[in-house]
Amino acid sequence: MAQRVRSAFDNPIVRFAVATAPRSGFALVDAGRSDPAEALLHYLAVDPDGVGSGVGTALLDDAVEQARLRGFERVTLEVRTTNARALALYTRKGFAPFGEEIPHAVTGLPMRSYRLALSR
Repeated sequence: MAQRVRSAFDNPIVRFAVATAPRSGFALVDAGRSDPAEALLHYLAVDPDGVGSGVGTALLDDAVEQARLRGFERVTLEVRTTNARALALYTRKGFAPFGEEIPHAVTGLPMRSYRLALSR
């Protein structure tokens, strides 16, 4: 995981946001896509004690807004198809699935891409 995080920082960072006490989490959006109009929500993580507290929603809203402000036309992410809580959040915020399921590079668990078109 540490190597994957380090490699994410090789791409231009759009936003790295950290939420702290009483609930913690972080989000990383980068511009490391082959399409320059597309930002990638590379990571969105919330401390297990903070799940359901709104931290994930706030981090996602911030990530999307920062991508919009920097001129991106869409935000893409990949999520495990078994992560029901994350899938509910992403679809509630307007992200739609696209493409086929693929296995996660490390765990082999099924992943799916989701995309949100940004309005100007």
